[in-house]
Amino acid sequence: WVDFYANEIKKWKHGHEVWLDVAKTGNYPVHFFRYEDLLDDPVKTMEDVFKFVLGVDSIEKTEV
Repeated sequence: WVDFYANEIKKWKHGHEVWLDVAKTGNYPVHFFRYEDLLDDPVKTMEDVFKFVLGVDSIEKTEV
């Protein structure tokens, strides 16, 4: 199991680093949010996701 977990952690770390690099280059729009934020304030977190996806500053009066 130790080898399995070590390998999975390496994969996760690599994927995380790839997305951080993508965000830093600015070639693609990337929006990060934490699972903890989703648990703490799901409405605000999802509003921020929708604003990012729709490319707007506000989703007030937006029908989903």
